[in-house]
Amino acid sequence: MPRVPPPPALPTSISLLRIVAQGLVPATSAPTPHEAVRHQLAMQGQLFGSSLDAIAARTRQTSTDGVRAAFNHRELMRSWPMRGTIHVTTAEDHHWLRVALDNRRAAFKHRAETEFGVDEKLLKQAADIAFELIGEYGAVSRRTLVNEWARRGVVPADPHAAGAGHLRRSLIIWLHADGLLVQGPLQG
Repeated sequence: MPRVPPPPALPTSISLLRIVAQGLVPATSAPTPHEAVRHQLAMQGQLFGSSLDAIAARTRQTSTDGVRAAFNHRELMRSWPMRGTIHVTTAEDHHWLRVALDNRRAAFKHRAETEFGVDEKLLKQAADIAFELIGEYGAVSRRTLVNEWARRGVVPADPHAAGAGHLRRSLIIWLHADGLLVQGPLQG
């Protein structure tokens, strides 16, 4: 079999252009965390601490404390506006992006319905409890929400029960993707 030559190396200029386009140099960095995220449209946010660093790196003279402040002022949020990966978006871009990319959730919805029993009744129960908690306490942690779901029988009380973790995650992602919940102000 003939040997296939390796592809030619990309010129360094392409890598430099990407760094410039990403706002990682002073000339193209954003004045605020909000503007840094808006420029990217959505930034992957799986590891929260790393996403704070990634946003701060694209912002002039802002530390991760400045990024945290943007979350606390409800300028930025974490959610699942597309696929199964959590992203950071601006508050104003989140909802239209979520609606535009809703078709990307078909496989997730099917699995949640068939494997974990997620249906409209269960989603309504989960949402109603979330709204009660938010109405009473304001922003609440994921742990508080899940504990209340377990106390009221929406999810298994035993977090190690078969499928319990997948059910909790499915409910949280579904409610985020439907625009009913977002991760915004930071607590603790």
